[in-house]
Amino acid sequence: MKRLTGILLVLFLFINQTSVQAATKDTIKLSMSNIEDIIIEYSPEYKMIKNNLKADEQRYEDKEDEIDDTEDDIRKLENEIKLQEESKPLDNKEQPESKDSKEKNNESKSNDHLKKDKDKLKKKKDELDSLKYEKKELRHELQISRIKYEKELKVLVESTQKQYVQYVDTLLKKDLKQAESKIKNKQIEINNLKYGNGFISKKEYEKNIDDITDFNNELNELEIKEKNQLEDLLFSLGIKDKNNIKFDVNIGFDIDKISKINFREDLDEMLLNNIDLKIKDIENDKAEDQSDRDDTKISDYEIKNNKISLKQEEEKIKMEFQKKYNNLIFSTDLVKAHNDKLSRTENDSLIMQTKYDYGFASKKQLEQLDVDLNNKNQDFISQVNNLYMDYLSYMKMKDGY
Repeated sequence: MKRLTGILLVLFLFINQTSVQAATKDTIKLSMSNIEDIIIEYSPEYKMIKNNLKADEQRYEDKEDEIDDTEDDIRKLENEIKLQEESKPLDNKEQPESKDSKEKNNESKSNDHLKKDKDKLKKKKDELDSLKYEKKELRHELQISRIKYEKELKVLVESTQKQYVQYVDTLLKKDLKQAESKIKNKQIEINNLKYGNGFISKKEYEKNIDDITDFNNELNELEIKEKNQLEDLLFSLGIKDKNNIKFDVNIGFDIDKISKINFREDLDEMLLNNIDLKIKDIENDKAEDQSDRDDTKISDYEIKNNKISLKQEEEKIKMEFQKKYNNLIFSTDLVKAHNDKLSRTENDSLIMQTKYDYGFASKKQLEQLDVDLNNKNQDFISQVNNLYMDYLSYMKMKDGY
């Protein structure tokens, strides 16, 4: 595994020669470690996710303000009623037997006013109960909204990280291909000379031309792919000008991390962290709260079904996590196999170089082996990047997203 890590460092060192050593004040330096920070600062998609959360938070705060205002109204009414009751005339037995009509009229109005205030108070208290229930509902919704915010952010970050890894993969392949093009350009010259001097047939000449054309097409395809992937990556980050960003293309993935994974421990942690299970749990709590109300239409059977559904969701999530772990181990095995092939080709290349130095091998044989080594390097890099994306996917799910 140490040899594998060493080869990775050599490969990434090659591409890292093109990266910028330091970022200026006007330059954003992008690496795997700061993608989330850049998304939070620049991404319009993130801003929409954040605004959705803020809207739910505002609704909850507005409901709290509405409750405070209603409680103030209740206190005022209670004070008014208390004052009215304290200022009421004495009980009929203690009152003088005769009253003029004006006094009786005032007393009647006072009683009517008191009755209206008591009716208002009852309505306000009913309104307060309703508002408190609505607040409880909104609290459940806000809990879910905050969980969804975290999930949507993590999904956005993981998606952008994958784009970043794929871009680096294509960039490295393009650079390796461009380095190989120097050999191809020499082959064009030699091919033309050989054909012009009659050393090769027209059929062989045309075959060589076709091979070089195929190579140039592959290089052009990589250049176009790299340009498109860069545009997609910048769009996901929310950065409009590619001149304002510099890439740290040395991803520096430590493959040894995978061998230290304890799946059983990760499984337990994943179940505790899982966002979907948390949301279902909150929704079940909400349904149980609703079932406690007299006017609810939620039956005990629905509550039981919700609990069964939660258990099924948990089993489904366990299976999905197991699949991600299996994919991760399979990708690791593929990287090891490609590493063995690459090591053998490197040894063959060293032997061929020695043979060439002593005149026992031709320049063409040496160049052909260099091309083969180049191709295996590209395959190996792709496998490492696939492994890295599988690792990111596994870790994201372990964290609950």
